[in-house]
Amino acid sequence: MFHNTSSLRADARLRAPSLPLQHALTALILIAAALVQARGGLNLDVSWFITFAERVYSGAIAYIDVSDPNPPASIMIYVPAIALSQWTGLKIEALVVAMTLLMATAAARSTSAYDPTASRWTYLATLVGLTIAPGAMFAEREHYAAIAAIPATSAMLAAANGQQLTRHLRMIAGGYAALIVAFKPHFAAGLAIPAIYATIRRRSLAWISPAEFLSCLILLAAYVGASYIAYPAYFTDALPEAIRLYSAAHASIEMGVTSEAMWFGAAISLSALFVAFSTTLSRVATGAALSAFGFMIAGLAQQKYQINHASAAVALATIPLIEASLCGRISNIVAKAMILTEIVLAPLVMRAHCSLAQTAGEPAMVEAIKTLLPPNGRLAAISDNIETMFPAARNTGATWVYHYNSMYRSGTARWLRDHQTGVVPVDYLNQVIADDRAVLVQDIVLYQPDVLIIDNAEIRAREFAVPAIAAAMANYEMARTVTTATTGEAELWVRKIDSRQRSGLAQLAMN
Repeated sequence: MFHNTSSLRADARLRAPSLPLQHALTALILIAAALVQARGGLNLDVSWFITFAERVYSGAIAYIDVSDPNPPASIMIYVPAIALSQWTGLKIEALVVAMTLLMATAAARSTSAYDPTASRWTYLATLVGLTIAPGAMFAEREHYAAIAAIPATSAMLAAANGQQLTRHLRMIAGGYAALIVAFKPHFAAGLAIPAIYATIRRRSLAWISPAEFLSCLILLAAYVGASYIAYPAYFTDALPEAIRLYSAAHASIEMGVTSEAMWFGAAISLSALFVAFSTTLSRVATGAALSAFGFMIAGLAQQKYQINHASAAVALATIPLIEASLCGRISNIVAKAMILTEIVLAPLVMRAHCSLAQTAGEPAMVEAIKTLLPPNGRLAAISDNIETMFPAARNTGATWVYHYNSMYRSGTARWLRDHQTGVVPVDYLNQVIADDRAVLVQDIVLYQPDVLIIDNAEIRAREFAVPAIAAAMANYEMARTVTTATTGEAELWVRKIDSRQRSGLAQLAMN
């Protein structure tokens, strides 16, 4: 089924493209990846974290004025693009895409430095895996973790095979490892599996470099210290609640078993491992296969069973599959067809399962909001779903004035109270629901958003039954409804003004 030789580099060199052809293919891959993002747009999570980072960059206090359960690395990663946007006037989303493509290209180019067995096919396979395979998960934290995993795991496998790396390269690899853990601590599984393999291969821990290990620890310590200084509320407010509330909400095993996305992630990760150990691949591709398996374990351990939690595994798993295909390592026609199918399906599955039916991203919703917004208008929502308002907050040019991306805190608390009895004290859950509603009222009264999105009539009836919310909305009226794929008939509410004012504001917005 697989063609095996002792020298991958010698075999691959015969088939490797010339340098000019490699440059041409690089350009085509990057253009294709950019066009995919231009057509589909950055997903709702990325849209929200850009908004979060933008508000903090503009002076809001992180985890106080605007908040989220995720650690500071989730917003720090977008700050360079935001700063460049402020300086150049270019659209932030375009700069995020460009920044991410640059990072992916740099990681792919590092393959030759860490792996003498890597060919130009290795570089191209890595570039495709890090730019096109992520699909709708582009610029997610999982995507950045996958990019960082290439130099980090390549260094591990180089050491496992007795290759001598310079201290500089080892320190860089350690820095990338720190970045992976900074995004989410359980992402360490993406490093742990290659580390276990390296230890077994060397039959000792002698492969571990002090330079690599210390650079990882020092950068992690610097990140935690900087976060504590710049974002103290994360440690005092957001993190305790994330551990007690958000982390406690696990999807059922039945949801995991019936999740096609997670099945695909597991299947492609196992295929990558099988190919890596059934034939001779570069250390980069083998490291990617091992890391993909680790990231898949991390995704399953989170027990959310959503495709973004498996997306790092899917992107990395395509690298050994593409390399094996390009280098002629697969001889069986059935195996070739299966592997090609998995490669093609990778970005398609991530698009199909990433909730890209984003209500507020639908043209009808965006246009409806634009007609109601005055210049420099403010937007908020009474919503259980992030899908309802992102990326509308960005596509409409409105300023998002709500503390959170949705009422996810009270939604999570209600779900725990109703479906996982006993996991978290009911008194605590009821307090979270009350606090979340209090923040909503505070934001409506203080910021007076010009347009409020409400998921549907059912959500409105539930929330308006709370006297404080009903009072805060007394000065608002429903302007129109929009049929959406996510919540049905979403409602757009505006502040009550006379008809002449409304006509003038609408004309300004249209112009």
